[in-house]
Amino acid sequence: MTSLTGFEAVAAASAATLLYTYAGYPLLVAAWSRVAPRPIRACSPYEPTVSVCMAVHDGRAHVTDKLTNLLALEYPGDKIEFLVFSDGSTDGTEEVLHAFAAADPRIRVFASPERLGKPSALNRLRAEARGEVLLLCDVRQPFASSALRELLRSLSDPRVGCVSGNLVLAGDSGAGAPYVAVLGVSDLVVVATRDAVLVIPKDRAQDVRLLVEAAKKSGRDDLL
Repeated sequence: MTSLTGFEAVAAASAATLLYTYAGYPLLVAAWSRVAPRPIRACSPYEPTVSVCMAVHDGRAHVTDKLTNLLALEYPGDKIEFLVFSDGSTDGTEEVLHAFAAADPRIRVFASPERLGKPSALNRLRAEARGEVLLLCDVRQPFASSALRELLRSLSDPRVGCVSGNLVLAGDSGAGAPYVAVLGVSDLVVVATRDAVLVIPKDRAQDVRLLVEAAKKSGRDDLL
């Protein structure tokens, strides 16, 4: 039997690792969830203090809409704060952030004159956060007004330490292109178009994608 050369062994190991990462691990998790399911034991009401943390680099074009969206979250105002880190921005992002902070003391702005990277920015915000729960987000994707409560519903289970959603983009690529962002939360889907945010049952997500495709084919991008 012919033995593998060193190069062949490394190549085989790399291929096996990639196969496990993209196919083996998801299949293993899916199988384990059926063999030993752990349903969420949500406790209601659950209203911990929340720190929304967002790192931004040159996000002036999006930050006004994003902060307006975050301020509209359905949650007690005295239990939520918003921490934003401007990571080496040079497009006037900080001016917009400070204007929001001057109007709402729950918004705190941090900045670095040079770009440190998202991990460093979030670590700084984590150190400054006062909330029991951290909500991490990006500047482009909006939330439905009920998204935070839906996320916290799963997090109310003391066995759960982190909650996330599935983000699906449908539409053309490139800056300014029409899109629909779908964020899965529990049995609901948060659908964000260019002009609206709504929550629909997860089993209707495909209908939304079909609507997007139909609008694109008919030239009605204004519907998105």
